[in-house]
Amino acid sequence: MKINCYPPEVYSQFLTQRYTFDAFPAEHSDNKEFNNFIVQLQTGMANQASFDSAALQTYSFTTLLEYVHATHRFYLNKCLPEIEITIKQLNRNYLRSNAVFYSLMSQFQTAKKYLTDHIKEEENILLPYIAALREAKYYGIFKLNISNKVKLIQFLLKLDDEPEQLLLNLLTKLTSIASFIDHDMTYKMLYRSVELLVIDLITHSRVEEDVIVPKAFL
Repeated sequence: MKINCYPPEVYSQFLTQRYTFDAFPAEHSDNKEFNNFIVQLQTGMANQASFDSAALQTYSFTTLLEYVHATHRFYLNKCLPEIEITIKQLNRNYLRSNAVFYSLMSQFQTAKKYLTDHIKEEENILLPYIAALREAKYYGIFKLNISNKVKLIQFLLKLDDEPEQLLLNLLTKLTSIASFIDHDMTYKMLYRSVELLVIDLITHSRVEEDVIVPKAFL
C-alpha cells in the first residue's frame, strides 16, 4: 500500500508533531531508548522502503510493547473519535449531499469496528502470548493454557491488512468528492487524518509482524 499525496519531508513534519504531542505520554520524554526508537520508526513511516526491521529488533521488549499499547490507545481515544467528529461536521456543512456523507460515515463505521475489534484481540491474545514467551525465556515456565493457544492460532490465521484497506477505501471515497469540496478546511483535515492513520497502521502492523513476533521467537 502506497500513499504519496505529500513528499516524505512533509510526512516527517506531520509525524514528528503527531508523535511528540499526541501519541505518547509525557513520561516518555526522558526515556532515551524509547525516543530513539520513535525517531528511527518515523523514517520508516515516511518511506516504507527504509523500514529497517533488523535495526528495530535491537530495541527492548519494554520499548516495543509500550509502543504497541500507546498506539492502540492513540487510535481508540484520539484518531477514530476525531475522524468521526469531522465526518459529522462535513455532514452538517453539506446537508444537500447527505447521501454522500451517509456513505462516508457508513464506510468509516465499518473500518472503526474492524480496527477496534482487532486491537482488542491483540491486547487480549497476541500481547499476552508475547509476554508469556518472555517469561518462559527468563523463568522456564510457560503460562498459557491450551484455550489461549488455540485463540492465538485462530488470531494469527486471520491476520490481514483489512483495517488499512477499509480506510484506504474511505480515502478513495473522499477523493471522489474532492471536485466540489476540496476547498473546505474540514474536508482537508478529514483527508489528512485518515491518510495519517493509514500510514500509522501500516507501520504499526510491520512493527508487530516484522519486529516483535520474530524477536519473541529468537
